Amino acid sequence: MSLPGTLLETLVGLIKNAFNRDSLSQLVRFKLGADMYKEWVPAGNTFNTDVFNLVTTLEREGLLATFLHHLCTARLDLQAQLEEVRSALDKTSSTANDNATVITDNVAGVAQQMALPPVRAIILQSRDVLTRLTSRISLLCSYKALHDQLHQAKMSFRGLDNSAKQMASDPMAVSDFGQSVMAMETITNKMESAL
Repeated sequence: MSLPGTLLETLVGLIKNAFNRDSLSQLVRFKLGADMYKEWVPAGNTFNTDVFNLVTTLEREGLLATFLHHLCTARLDLQAQLEEVRSALDKTSSTANDNATVITDNVAGVAQQMALPPVRAIILQSRDVLTRLTSRISLLCSYKALHDQLHQAKMSFRGLDNSAKQMASDPMAVSDFGQSVMAMETITNKMESAL
């Protein structure tokens, strides 16, 4: 998911004006279970650059929607302004689904071309090479799926750990803990079914 430049600029400005280094760092630590300056944001930059680096890293890690939810909870006065950003994230997600449809259609087109005798002859001549490539691509897909699941497990564990630490002082932590447990169960089930 990638935010358009103007919305990214708007989001960075909203966060920069609503928080300072300490309060933003605390929000990230409490809600995402991460030390933003150790894990995601290099030290020594302006606060504006820190916010930009945080948002782009969360976007790349697939955590921006979760962060926006926590941001809205922490600052109710920002909900209306953040709705435009959340809407853009939803549209980006639907664009990814549209891309999947295009790929599916293209694969179907290749299957139709395979029925043509000249194309089929070339493919039969290249069968050994294509078989080796197929197995390597399959292996890469498995590694990518494993990487994605391990990343999700790492992020869910952070939420689980953070919620467990805050249960005594934060009533919302019990709900966050329950959500983290369910996320870990989902990840475990996906990993088991992939085996």
